[in-house]
Amino acid sequence: ERERERERERGSMMKRGVCVILTLAALFATVSCERANVVLVGATGDLARKYLWGSLFKLYSGLHDGSVRTGSGTLLEIYGAARNPEAEGRVKVASMIEEVVPCGDEGRGDCLSKRAAFTNGVRYVQLKEEEHWKALCHSMDAGGKEESLRVFYLSIPPTAYGQVSSAISRFCRPKRQSVKLRVAFEKPFGSSLQSAAMLNEETSMHFRTGEVLHVDHYLGKPLVRDLLRVRGQSPDLQMLDMGRVSRIDVVIAETIGVEGRTAFYNGVGVVRDVLQNHATELLTLVCADLPELGSDFERAMRTNRARFIQSLTPTDRTGGGESAESGGGSLLTGQYEGYQQEVVSEGGKGPFMPTFASVGLTVASPESKWNDVKFVLTAGKRMATRESYVRIYLHDGNHTSCAKTVAPPLGGFFVEPRCERPYIHLQIQGNHRKPGIYVVDDSDHPVHVNVSGIPGWSANEEAQTFTYDDHEGDSAYDYLFKSLVLGKHEMFGATETVLSSWEIWDEIVRRADATNHFSYKPGDFVRKGIMVSSQGALSLEDAGRIHHDDL
Repeated sequence: ERERERERERGSMMKRGVCVILTLAALFATVSCERANVVLVGATGDLARKYLWGSLFKLYSGLHDGSVRTGSGTLLEIYGAARNPEAEGRVKVASMIEEVVPCGDEGRGDCLSKRAAFTNGVRYVQLKEEEHWKALCHSMDAGGKEESLRVFYLSIPPTAYGQVSSAISRFCRPKRQSVKLRVAFEKPFGSSLQSAAMLNEETSMHFRTGEVLHVDHYLGKPLVRDLLRVRGQSPDLQMLDMGRVSRIDVVIAETIGVEGRTAFYNGVGVVRDVLQNHATELLTLVCADLPELGSDFERAMRTNRARFIQSLTPTDRTGGGESAESGGGSLLTGQYEGYQQEVVSEGGKGPFMPTFASVGLTVASPESKWNDVKFVLTAGKRMATRESYVRIYLHDGNHTSCAKTVAPPLGGFFVEPRCERPYIHLQIQGNHRKPGIYVVDDSDHPVHVNVSGIPGWSANEEAQTFTYDDHEGDSAYDYLFKSLVLGKHEMFGATETVLSSWEIWDEIVRRADATNHFSYKPGDFVRKGIMVSSQGALSLEDAGRIHHDDL
């Protein structure tokens, strides 16, 4: 214990030295170094192990080497919190950090030193009783005049949000008005419209406007975080509407399964886990109107995104109980082979949630620019390829509507059973293409994309490809943790958007829970695609003609 205290004191001295350097670097600012307290609640969980501790280490390193700048020096104090007893939790957290911050041969000594300083600087606290909360908050209040920011990142089940929100409000609200409080909630925020509304009511009692942030890590991915700016300086993308667009597909396909985390997954399923949040957010960023110049952009964009979501409706409300393989209305659901056995082997039981789903949505309003355009949102585990993208199918030169029935490229293939037609492809992640925008347009109606002035982007006008090169190598969570500290609220979901989304998805998740799910293997999707009938019913069908599209 004495050695641990000495290590902590050495780490503290190093932080104070870095603080001075950063403050001098900020044009010899006369303000004292700011202190940001970041509390990771759920510090021993699966998400923390896979992503969060690695991103916190990168934020810590960036603040110390000056690559992350806040205007004045920022001293980062990190707390790992969970229900595990202190000794057990401390060992778990140290093990996780060692796993996510590997030190190879090159620069090994420097890496080991930084990792040790980071690990020794992290304070693990057990959060189970009121006394634990009081002790944590007393620790943060100590030396209070330097503190400028207090962040709680909640990587815990939604069922615990209410209790934890109450504890933060009662015991951990900063005593000084100048200290900002930010509370980040991981998705899903609720499991239905009713539960989301109740959570919102409960959290609203404890937090003020601007203190609640909804985490959707897809908003931190390179193309996604720059998409509004690209749209803003590309008039052709702003003018997309029902006159030019026939169908838009949002596809989020993963090759991994859910082994090891079925206790969580079988309580939500793919619709709640991916479509209600990630896929819906992506669709709104493509389709919601951009605010007028001179407006409060962030606030106006939240309103426009919520308004677009509220205009959506399922393409066909008559299905849902039939066999999904034969086309049960606007919803298809499936389970990968072996999923039920995984759930049972990990102590779970039925009902068993879907691991694949495709949902058809549309706007049924003649006044809307998107009237009768089909939106097909598809997500799945254990698919043949790892791809996330948005593909905007355009009418061809003869203004036909063949793209309403064309299938999206599941399994890495592009299915064109009836006709050739132009498209705009937004590649978010995948194994075959860089993140970027790829245009195949009709020569009679060219689509121009402008990425000039946006860091990391390059354009090949002749090939009509616009790609992003991430020289910093930031993951989505790396960027979101930076945004938390820097106060970039636009990188997070808004409560009004989350509730609007649940108004649309509430009926769909209930149908998905009750629908018979077809069984699939990864290879089953290679030569199949989602088709949309003239009545708006979805079906998974063999393609009439298939060719590689370099995806």
